[in-house]
Amino acid sequence: MSGTEIKQLWKGTLVVLHNLKILDLNHSKNLIETPDLYGSPNLEIIDFSWCTNLCEVHPSIKELKRLQELRMFGSGLALEYQTTLEGDVGGFTQVEEI
Repeated sequence: MSGTEIKQLWKGTLVVLHNLKILDLNHSKNLIETPDLYGSPNLEIIDFSWCTNLCEVHPSIKELKRLQELRMFGSGLALEYQTTLEGDVGGFTQVEEI
């Protein structure tokens, strides 16, 4: 779904995507907020790189125990989330800064 024109994926009702392992929204320049990810507990990789209008990340991202990579380069929130999330999430080590 990279490079789409969407502003948000879903709002309100919890969407259950147990089998989702990768969420790639890089270069979605109109994306302003991330969805509630409680229904996607098996996410391993999330890519919000170059989502330049992203201003809010749902707190459920901290509950993703299997998250290994969070890519936010060029989003404007990368530095904020690198210090906020390090060590707080499952296998998460750092926000990728490529």
